[in-house]
Amino acid sequence: MDKMVEIANLLQWDEAQVLITLLQSEGIDCYLRNEYSTLVWGNIIAGGLRVELLESSVPRAVEVMKANGYEKWIAVR
Repeated sequence: MDKMVEIANLLQWDEAQVLITLLQSEGIDCYLRNEYSTLVWGNIIAGGLRVELLESSVPRAVEVMKANGYEKWIAVR
């Protein structure tokens, strides 16, 4: 059975939404963990927003992120 893994950890909500939208537009199911917790100072999140997806989706997600200039956000290699 596939487990959920973190693909990226971001500090700003708008950056996380960009990544989620990109991955979903490529048919990759993912979700945002910590979306509603510890919002401080506008849109900066204490502890980070975690973009998570199924482990089997990681290779495709990494490929999409690299192709679109988001390699610095990749949490798994």
